[in-house]
Amino acid sequence: LAKDREVLKIPYLHGKWYNFFIDESRLYRSILSDYKRGKREKMEYYLGKSPDEVYQEKPLDLKILKQDLDFYMESDPELISLEERLSTQKLKVEMIESFIKSLNNRGYNIKCAIDFLKFKNGVT
Repeated sequence: LAKDREVLKIPYLHGKWYNFFIDESRLYRSILSDYKRGKREKMEYYLGKSPDEVYQEKPLDLKILKQDLDFYMESDPELISLEERLSTQKLKVEMIESFIKSLNNRGYNIKCAIDFLKFKNGVT
């Protein structure tokens, strides 16, 4: 039966997808670190606390009040880009995690299918 072979594939698939999960989780944590670092740098930039070299490269011609900081941070193109990468990577990790959970049930589902075929064919 083909289903017999499918049961034997479960450990292989589990290992394969767990490796994907580890790799994608590492990438997620890396992007999260980049995002946190970028957020701090942008906050310092908008509050006027960055080193002078930063303002020489990218002048800030506005005096931004602390109460307006969130508005500027949320609309900053570099932070938006990092947030999009972070969100996409989080979805990848969650999808792989969900797939691994479904693999854990695969053996049971295959057993049920075999039992049903036996029942259908009159085998007990």
